Amino acid sequence: MATAGAGSSRLKSRRLPAAANRSGAVDESDFEKAFQDDIPTINIASFRQLESEISSIHADLQNDKIDWEVKLLAAKKLRGLIQNDASEYDGFVALLKRLEEPMRKAVCDLRSQVCRE
Repeated sequence: MATAGAGSSRLKSRRLPAAANRSGAVDESDFEKAFQDDIPTINIASFRQLESEISSIHADLQNDKIDWEVKLLAAKKLRGLIQNDASEYDGFVALLKRLEEPMRKAVCDLRSQVCRE
């Protein structure tokens, strides 16, 4: 059985700067900032326009052949709709339910990219 040598008591743990400890990870404030940046402002004038926007988001999320950045933009577009009171329209929840499966699939397919964004 090996025992620690006399010199081992001189070893001290060294604290690394916070940035060095993160190794690419983000803290809560970085996450919140990234979540709020680049959200498009989408003003909806009618339910028909809202349906069109949701259909566009659905098509982008559903399409397996497009780049993941297009899907990320679709998710940001959805956040923009919600932040700009699209949820005030009757029928919004029903439209949102149409996005459940495409959103789930996109998140599963792109989870590492979504986390980085």
